[in-house]
Amino acid sequence: MPDDFEFGDGEALDVELEHRQTLVFDGGGVRPSWRGRVKAVVFNIYIHDLPDTTSTKYGYADDLAIMLRRPTWKAMEVGLNRDMGILADYLQKWHLQLSMGKTVSAAYHLNNREARRELDVHVGNKRLEFQQAPNEGQDNSKGLAHPSPGGFDLGSFPPDPTHIHASPGITRSRILCPSLEQKSTCEQVLAGIAPASLRRDAATLALARKAQKHDWHILHKATTTPAPPCRLKSRHPYNKAAQEMLQSIPEDLSRDAWLAASWKQTWETAGPSRMQRYIRDPGGGVKGEDMPRHLWTSLNRLRSGVGRFKSSLKKWGLSDSAACECGEPEQTAEHIITGCPLYSPPSEAGLFDLGPETRAWLHDTELAI
Repeated sequence: MPDDFEFGDGEALDVELEHRQTLVFDGGGVRPSWRGRVKAVVFNIYIHDLPDTTSTKYGYADDLAIMLRRPTWKAMEVGLNRDMGILADYLQKWHLQLSMGKTVSAAYHLNNREARRELDVHVGNKRLEFQQAPNEGQDNSKGLAHPSPGGFDLGSFPPDPTHIHASPGITRSRILCPSLEQKSTCEQVLAGIAPASLRRDAATLALARKAQKHDWHILHKATTTPAPPCRLKSRHPYNKAAQEMLQSIPEDLSRDAWLAASWKQTWETAGPSRMQRYIRDPGGGVKGEDMPRHLWTSLNRLRSGVGRFKSSLKKWGLSDSAACECGEPEQTAEHIITGCPLYSPPSEAGLFDLGPETRAWLHDTELAI
């Protein structure tokens, strides 16, 4: 297809796409390629007649995914197998080859008892690989605002094979799941993850600096020109936030340095807690990450005060009594740390310093929280 092809010529476009054999050559015309050369309109026209499926289809650029929500695993597998069969027939009809190496399935649910169960989804006689956390070569914690865990990647036209990634399924299971009711940032500190609001601001700062620097950037004008007056107080447009950050944050302060400083300031101004007495820098990490998971879990439940303490189990309806084995009417984290004759650790500070005595206590204690 020549570079000066007129997309307004509907008849010519119909001819080009009549048999789905359109090839797009890169600069030297050496090899056919789809990525980076064909405008979105051609791609959309090429796949405009994707067959109807029970699953919902999602797309971002040339990546597509189907997602299905069902109350049981069996119903989900039946639906996904049927829809993958429909789509496989469509691809075969238009000379597109399925790449089984990049085709995966995934399930998202809250049923912890079946956390290791895998979806049984086939295409033809081959079973799709199941992934607990699908990855398309990107870190899903950053980048796209709505990254899909898997999808169809219609990466090229014949003779290059077209790759299809995943058909993720979603099942909903109603189970009794105790929730963390503390609304502080203690759990984020233990996980080493900054609050979402600060991470969003850091991403806005990086984007604003890039847009301000390059006049070709799509947000350059919105970043460099005064923001129009906002009529609704509930609205927080990008241009206003970006300009305020560019004016208030020094240029020589990196995004990561600003995030760390802002997180520390937020942590210091939050309400008092046990963790704040011993953790001064929330982004500096906490000791104990090298421990086995069951010990690390118990340690952090004591640190945060959120866990399977007898008082919590009674509150959740999982126990008839909130009493501790030592005779205390209510077993809480505070009681265990400061006054329990059976389970008390060597010291409160030791839960954060993790000296040899505390590590030995965690290994030997019969406390189950």
